[in-house]
Amino acid sequence: ASGRIEGNISKYSPSAEAIKKLDTGLFRTERYGNRLNNDPFSLGFNGLTSSTSTVNSSVITLLNSLGYVSYSNFTRYTTINPAADSLLGVKYIISDERIDNAVHIEETGLSPTEGVTVYKNPYALPVAFMSSPQILDVSVSGEKSPFETINNIYSALAGRDVEVFRPAVLKSVGRSGTVPKTEDGLTYYTDASPGTTKQLIFRLSVEEGQELYSYFPSPYKAEFELSVNGESLGMINGTDTYATQYLGRAQAGEVEIQLSWDEGSISMYNGVNYFYILDTALLEEVCAELSTGGLELSEHSETELSGSVNAEYDGVMFTTIPYDSDWQVYIDGERAETF
Repeated sequence: ASGRIEGNISKYSPSAEAIKKLDTGLFRTERYGNRLNNDPFSLGFNGLTSSTSTVNSSVITLLNSLGYVSYSNFTRYTTINPAADSLLGVKYIISDERIDNAVHIEETGLSPTEGVTVYKNPYALPVAFMSSPQILDVSVSGEKSPFETINNIYSALAGRDVEVFRPAVLKSVGRSGTVPKTEDGLTYYTDASPGTTKQLIFRLSVEEGQELYSYFPSPYKAEFELSVNGESLGMINGTDTYATQYLGRAQAGEVEIQLSWDEGSISMYNGVNYFYILDTALLEEVCAELSTGGLELSEHSETELSGSVNAEYDGVMFTTIPYDSDWQVYIDGERAETF
């Protein structure tokens, strides 16, 4: 294990150091691809990925509700969701895999280690910014779909309806080797043909250039293979892969999504849309709008932030730094209430 950790540090730390020299602000960085659980600690950057016995359950719940692999005592960054990443201020991504899915992810030109590339998310929101007071009323516990949770949060931040994800048009659902059974708000797809591959087949109607995403919510983790138009995207919905998935940029017409497994059953919540389209133009618009009220940091450390903000309207200051009851916040020298 120590050899793997040392190899991980020697391969990726030059990129982490290059980011620090390029940008002295306060933001999050993540590493995409096959990874260790504590890359942010070992590589020295602020990130989402962690594994610790000192569990912050509210953070785990939030990240899970946004579609990241996050439960028990760990979080892993296994999929790139531009809307969730921008919300949480994930500004840089270190990867040894080509990232093609997000039109707003840019190559920085940094590649201090052969085969490793640093990408930048230009719409990553500041660590703190002005928000509509509606954000105080948002709950992340009621939605089964992370796409709807993300829509709700952006809408509350902006003080208006913002649908950065909208449901895709589902034309039909087929199945092979499995029989559905509905119980307690779930549909179980049971093994009706032992020894054969079971399949669910979804057909979507799409327009040219639309970015498709999926999420299959269930209280039970059971892996199955995800394919798009016959091309496998790998195994998902297991312990390390229960997250939103990018399905590709569509060509006009029909897209066929296949879920395949060999043994046992899988389950999904009823009454939930599994497929969504990302409105990249709206995401860019709302992130630019919120960024105008961003906190301009004059200094920051492990224990303190200070800076100024241009508050064009009455609202609240929102930050994605996890809440702590011992925070002390001052506005123009006067102690302010925290929520």
